[in-house]
Amino acid sequence: MSLAKNTIEGRAEPFLQRIESLYDDLESERGSYMERCRTIRDDIKIVLGEAADAGIPKKALKGLVKFRALKRKQNAIAFGIEDDEAKIYEQLIDALGDLGIAAARRAGYAPEDDGDERDLRPRHLRQPDAATDSPAY
Repeated sequence: MSLAKNTIEGRAEPFLQRIESLYDDLESERGSYMERCRTIRDDIKIVLGEAADAGIPKKALKGLVKFRALKRKQNAIAFGIEDDEAKIYEQLIDALGDLGIAAARRAGYAPEDDGDERDLRPRHLRQPDAATDSPAY
């Protein structure tokens, strides 16, 4: 059945066919992309397995990767602040301190202002000699 070219349906038909063709192309690209991502994820699993064979705990290594990614995001945020606000940003950081430690103190992991300098970070982020009650890795 052929639609008349002077009707709205007839004029829309070629556009509809082109859009559907582009969606098919998009779906094909999505499949290729997902396959490439799967390959990279498999490579990451292999590297994590090699690290585990070398005696490095997978969970700690994955945590460190996530920590470093978050640190890069924090640095990008700080870098993106305008010059006139950068000084205020730095002042707020200095005044409020590390928000993770502030949250830990609010949760009762350390006294507020008694000069206690305990390392409140999770064990996998601490230096081996930072706390005497945490096991060394």
